Amino acid sequence: MADHPPTVFLNEPEKWVSVKSRESILSVRFKPHAAEVKRTLDALEVVPALKRIERSKVVGYATCFVVAENGNSLYLLTCAHTIDHVYTATKEISVQDINRLFDTEVVCDHQENNGLGGERKFTEAIVTRVDCKKDILLVLVDKSKLLNLKGKQCRFQHPPLVASQNLPCSLEKVVMISWPPCMNRATSVGRISHPSRHYDDVSNTNEYGYNMNLIEVDMMVAEGSSGAPLLNCRANFVGLLQGGGKECFSCFVSLSDICKKLTEWGIFPREKVIQQKKSQK
Repeated sequence: MADHPPTVFLNEPEKWVSVKSRESILSVRFKPHAAEVKRTLDALEVVPALKRIERSKVVGYATCFVVAENGNSLYLLTCAHTIDHVYTATKEISVQDINRLFDTEVVCDHQENNGLGGERKFTEAIVTRVDCKKDILLVLVDKSKLLNLKGKQCRFQHPPLVASQNLPCSLEKVVMISWPPCMNRATSVGRISHPSRHYDDVSNTNEYGYNMNLIEVDMMVAEGSSGAPLLNCRANFVGLLQGGGKECFSCFVSLSDICKKLTEWGIFPREKVIQQKKSQK
C-alpha cells in the first residue's frame, strides 16, 4: 500500500491509517506502591475505608501514544484518570507524588506484532507532566530501552503522531487505535457527532473538576482504551479518549486543549495553528 494519505475515506483508507499509526501506540501501566497509595487514600477519604486496601493494590492500564521525540527520549500522551483514586478536584496530584506512588512502565507494539509469545516485557518510564482538570498526563521513556519479544532492544521506529492543523467537524469519519489490556491494535471507526462539548454537557457529575472541551464521537470503546488517539484520514490526531459518554457515544479531549497544554509544557515548540474546517457540501 502506498505510503501517502488519501484525501477522503475511500478504498479502505481506515486500514492505511491503522498501519501508518500503530507503531506510535503503546500500552502504559501504573504499578502501585500499595502502602504509599493506602496512606494517600486514607488522607483523601474518598474511597470507602473497607475498600482502600484492595484499591491500593490495583494496577492501572491505559493506552498512550508518541507525541514527540528528542534523541532517545519519547514523550507519550495518555489520560490521567487511570490513577484518579489518588486525587480530587480540590486536591490535585503532583508529578513527584505520582512517581512516588506508582512505577510507570510501557510496552511497544513490536513486542506483539507476531502474537504474544510469553509475558510482556515492560520498560521503566516516568511521568513528567500532568493536568488533572484536562485529564492528560505525559510520560517519558528512553526508546533505547524498549524491548522486543526476546528481551533485547527494539530496533523499530516509534514515530510521533502529528497533531492535525484543522479542528474536526461534525460527521467527519475518524479512527481510534487503542490498546486495552492484552488487546493491542484494537481499531474502531466512527463519526463525529459534535466537535466541541463541555464536560458538563455529557456528564451529570464532575467530581474531578474537569474543564476541558470534548469531541463527541459515535463509537463504542473497550475498557482500558482511555488515552488512545482519535485520528483523521491523514493519520493526524485530533483528540484523546477520555471515556464513554451517553448511550453509544465516546468522548475525546479536544485537539485545542491538547495542543495548548503540549505547547505550555514545551513539547510543541510553538502554538499550533488550528483552523476550523469549512463544511463540505
